[in-house]
Amino acid sequence: MRLHSPIDPGDWELIVFSGIPYRVKVTGQSVVDFMYDFVEPFEGPHPGLTLLAGRPMAGTASIMSVTATGLPHYTSLLLRDVALLNARGEVQRKEPLKSTSSPDIFLVEFETLPDDGFSVQLQGVGENSTEFRRQSPTIASVTKTRVKVNADPSVKVGSNVNVSFNVTNAGPSSQYRILITDDQNFIQSKPMSLMIDTDQTVEGNSIISVPEGTDPGTVVTVTVVARSSLDFGYSILELTVVSKVQDLRAPTCDVVGRISECPAESPAQCSLQSWSLSARFVSQGADRLSIYTRHGNGSLDREETQDGGQMVTLVTYNSSCCFPNVELVAVDKRWNVGKCSSRVRSRAPGSAPRNAAILLVAALVACLAS
Repeated sequence: MRLHSPIDPGDWELIVFSGIPYRVKVTGQSVVDFMYDFVEPFEGPHPGLTLLAGRPMAGTASIMSVTATGLPHYTSLLLRDVALLNARGEVQRKEPLKSTSSPDIFLVEFETLPDDGFSVQLQGVGENSTEFRRQSPTIASVTKTRVKVNADPSVKVGSNVNVSFNVTNAGPSSQYRILITDDQNFIQSKPMSLMIDTDQTVEGNSIISVPEGTDPGTVVTVTVVARSSLDFGYSILELTVVSKVQDLRAPTCDVVGRISECPAESPAQCSLQSWSLSARFVSQGADRLSIYTRHGNGSLDREETQDGGQMVTLVTYNSSCCFPNVELVAVDKRWNVGKCSSRVRSRAPGSAPRNAAILLVAALVACLAS
């Protein structure tokens, strides 16, 4: 049954005549929606929360991140709680939302999660104290198998790097099959079989070999899966390939020339006037720079020369006076970024352009000399 607009708000009564048991599911569409992820704390120089690389663990505390969309359209809406519902729609867990520095992102802390599959429902109060609910269409589940994988986040071209992992079994003793793979086929590892007892943690490792010729910047996604006849768990880790000798020096940029000025009066005539800028980029090595503009809408010309172990790139930027600002940005193959900014100077009302003034002075000197 489909309802057509306009739909009157309020309580609706649905009467169904049936000789067999039935279930009723009501769905709707709204600009207010939400997404959720499970997150976990991480340590380091800048500690915080990161996405959980796998399913949440059964019987342990969990943190959920909730992102709400469309809130600016309903300023009277007050979001309060998140409820976890079983397949029959019964509330299994319910915890309050905690605000963060972002007005549309919230955190929810659960002491434990339901052992069976559950859906997530966002609850609150709308205009005129009406009840607000939004429910996820998918079913989430927990695992009793925790998998963690560790490795240096960057791997050098031509190197062999150790990837370690551990598997914890919080369920009954089981025989596990553990498989380690990556999307670049850098890991040559055969599946292993291990018996893991209740509350036991086993450790293992594998080697990732990055062949010569691999492009720096390549992302390698490593996946470790532990599966038994009763349960499974997995973890994902992304590694970035870097060059053997890392060049962390950004390209340098110097403005070497600026031609013409733009009139301060008659902004409507800006398209009839133009200005140009010359800049010099210097980068290490012989790689060609990727150069683009920000805050501008002009054209770019470039000329490259090799100077010893450096690449020198001369850039000429031409633009109409409608776009008086520009930022030139250069990126090398190692993702080092160099940039410089410039703004064309405005000519005082009624004054002649600098180039024209120079020509006028030259003409007067020629006349006096004759």
